[in-house]
Amino acid sequence: MGLNIFVVKMPGWKIDNRFDFLRHTGDGAFATAPEIEWTHHDEDSDLRRPVDMEAARSWVRGNVQPEANVWRLIEGLDLLASDAGLWMSFDW
Repeated sequence: MGLNIFVVKMPGWKIDNRFDFLRHTGDGAFATAPEIEWTHHDEDSDLRRPVDMEAARSWVRGNVQPEANVWRLIEGLDLLASDAGLWMSFDW
């Protein structure tokens, strides 16, 4: 089973194409890491943002391999940090 992570702009579900949404090693671990606390956009979707962006970045740096995916996930978190209207969507 694979996972695609999208960065989307709400309202409107507009996909932000600056983030590579293709499946990468480590995405599933990132999405399910109990150490990362998430806030959810609403009850009906899996749109979420880390409560503590720096803690999420730290977890990614310490737990995701290969290195190329570390920087991809960090860039995604940076996008979220730059715009409160952006959310991550996890499509299993």
